[in-house]
Amino acid sequence: MSASPEIMQALQGHTASVQSAIHQLLAQVAEERELREELERRFNKLRVQGGASANDDTIEHKSALSSAIRSWYPNRIRDDLSDSEYREYARAFRTYIRHGDRMLSADEAKAMQVAIDTDGGALAPTQLHNEILRLVQKQAVIRRLARVIPTSTCDLEVPRQLTSVATGWVGEVQARPTTASPTVGKISIVPREWYANPQVTQQLLDDSAFPIESFLAEVIAEQYAIDEDQSFLTGDGISRPRGILTHTLNSAGDSTRPDDTLQYFATGQASTLPSTAAATYDLLQDVIFSMKPRLRTGAVWIGSTSVLAALAKLKDGQSRPLWVDSVAAGTPPTLCGFPVYESELMPTVGAGALPLMFANVNAGYWINDRAGLRILRDPYTAKPYVNFYTTRRVGGHVVRFDAFKVVKVASS
Repeated sequence: MSASPEIMQALQGHTASVQSAIHQLLAQVAEERELREELERRFNKLRVQGGASANDDTIEHKSALSSAIRSWYPNRIRDDLSDSEYREYARAFRTYIRHGDRMLSADEAKAMQVAIDTDGGALAPTQLHNEILRLVQKQAVIRRLARVIPTSTCDLEVPRQLTSVATGWVGEVQARPTTASPTVGKISIVPREWYANPQVTQQLLDDSAFPIESFLAEVIAEQYAIDEDQSFLTGDGISRPRGILTHTLNSAGDSTRPDDTLQYFATGQASTLPSTAAATYDLLQDVIFSMKPRLRTGAVWIGSTSVLAALAKLKDGQSRPLWVDSVAAGTPPTLCGFPVYESELMPTVGAGALPLMFANVNAGYWINDRAGLRILRDPYTAKPYVNFYTTRRVGGHVVRFDAFKVVKVASS
């Protein structure tokens, strides 16, 4: 039995109404998604700015990105980006990260031409780059203490005075004899390329509520802090920065020790720390007073977990602890009056190991921070994941060997 024309007409009308309602609902969902994305962009901008003046931040951010562009792509731009060019680039970069270069509008594609590679990799906007470095500095030890030099060139040439300048006093009418010129050398701090390749599912990227930039910053910073600290401590200087602990050791003092060597102090035991508390105390005092007073002012202890756990129990002759716990958040504990920093990447106690050092890292270790952080979005290699191949260039080297004193687990 077939339906009457009236019933068919009613069904068709009802279907049309349902389809119209669906179309309206989809349009409303799309509109709300765009609104959420815009609110997310504004929130991220305000969060990274941290309450500073928006105009001041824009000037700083566009100048930093412009320096990075000239560093990575020397012939792309001559002058700094304008405010509008920087904002357009940052907006286009967010589209690129979430949806890829194929979803860029014509204006967004044009904005990104100044800082995108032929293979699709693009320089991160300054806000994202700064957020990663901020997180790294909270987690890493050496970067927090060292002297960081931002550069836009390949190598950082550090002049090094090998002998002192001759000086003297003279009376008002006495002749001024010519003083001897110092012997000057140089240390070349070459930036090495570091990479990370975090993954995110396309489903998460399609969710506009997912904070992709914050996620990338946290994941990249966590691994970068570990890799960087490891290199600054034990790097070979070939494929990574030259580490502090890789230099030749010598037990002689600063005035007689050969150049480019670190002074070490033996524990007196072949595979352990000193056998008594008194011997340990004497060792620490020897290390402290071996450093020049002007360097000692900014010195800190850096040690592995195992050695610091032992030193935290150390007491003087009146049973007073030499270790003083932190009294405020962000303030390190002290040992014999000097700040202590724990690094899981320092060697553990064992025969021949260097588990503890006393160092003025700011005076003694310089970091060449090459401008720019490059991110390549790769949706093809590991489907259904999207890879974000991230690279940056950084170098590091000891520039003052008398700013470091190391403890070696050895009988002599």
